[in-house]
Amino acid sequence: MATTCVYLACKVEECPHNIKQIWNESKAVFAEISSDIRFPYDVPDIAECESYLLEEMKFYLVALIE
Repeated sequence: MATTCVYLACKVEECPHNIKQIWNESKAVFAEISSDIRFPYDVPDIAECESYLLEEMKFYLVALIE
């Protein structure tokens, strides 16, 4: 969940990072904390969790088409 929050925060702040970059950094942080902890998620998991997070926050995208 924390990785998804970081990914989403980057999008909101209009400085988006590639999801693979966020994923690689998360893996590195987990490895740095402990060699026993493995980051168990892949890129598609982060993308899926993003939609769940937005849904939980009751975020609805409204696109204006002219």
